[in-house]
Amino acid sequence: MSGLIAWARREEWRDALAERIERHAAKACAGAGVEVAAIEALLGEYGVSTVWGAAFEDLLAGELPGGRNIADDYLRRRGWKESAATRDYIAGLRRSVMSLYEVSELVPSESMVLRDLVRGGDPVRVMEKRGSQGLRQWDRVATRVIPLRQHAVASGTLMVFDHRTSDALLAAIRRVRKKAPDQVAAATRELGLAMDGEAMAAELTPELLLAKASFMFTSFWLDAALKAAQGRDRPEMVNADGDPIAFTLLHFPLRPGVTVEQVRRALAGVPALRQENAASGTGWPSPGRSPKPCHAAPERRPSSPRWTMARSCSARSR
Repeated sequence: MSGLIAWARREEWRDALAERIERHAAKACAGAGVEVAAIEALLGEYGVSTVWGAAFEDLLAGELPGGRNIADDYLRRRGWKESAATRDYIAGLRRSVMSLYEVSELVPSESMVLRDLVRGGDPVRVMEKRGSQGLRQWDRVATRVIPLRQHAVASGTLMVFDHRTSDALLAAIRRVRKKAPDQVAAATRELGLAMDGEAMAAELTPELLLAKASFMFTSFWLDAALKAAQGRDRPEMVNADGDPIAFTLLHFPLRPGVTVEQVRRALAGVPALRQENAASGTGWPSPGRSPKPCHAAPERRPSSPRWTMARSCSARSR
């Protein structure tokens, strides 16, 4: 594939690839408040290569104005330099669509059985060495399944989804499928085209919709990855009343002569309290100085130790 990758850097295809990358990544990056160029700093080389690979495969499978396609162009002008297997793979990518699959069976470093969660149908076994490593049964992945002469393979881009993100993606695809026929019929009427809009809408197969919506898979995957990298995927913690939980510090003055061990024994005797790490003897904070006031009052050294304990409370209780 190195020859085809180099072909995509030619002037006639460079802008089209850049536009695909922008379409695949822009929405997720905007939601994260970062530029597309910041993906590598947040997600590393894996994140960059995943987004680039998804956009590159989208370019291979899609058509530009005038019916131009980079895979067709490369095979026609440079296909003679490639092996038969590589030519078959490129031609398969040209006809492929991105979809979301569930891993129903798995032989690590060899193959996996994928069930299409968008189009349905029978599961298909794909031969995949690198991509099957690290996966588990029932994982959900987005990729392109490419039938070859003797078996099927997964494309070079494989994005692993958690169930929450994949459910949101499937719901978005269902909304697009529901709205698309009405939009096509309305567009033909508005433009006054001499064609049956309803008949055209009926031709919008799942494959055609997926071919136009491959950027959605990247966008959802990238959004989840950026949220995790930025710590924005943490669940909101609430109490039984639904109020947000806030962590606070309580400071208790101790009588002169009280030791740390005495306090630990006393706290251990309270059934409502649980030591964080009883095995190592840690978890209870150590005595410390009084917290510095927020205002500019002079700091005073306490005459006796103070015990500091972290606790959580709801916003209402505060």
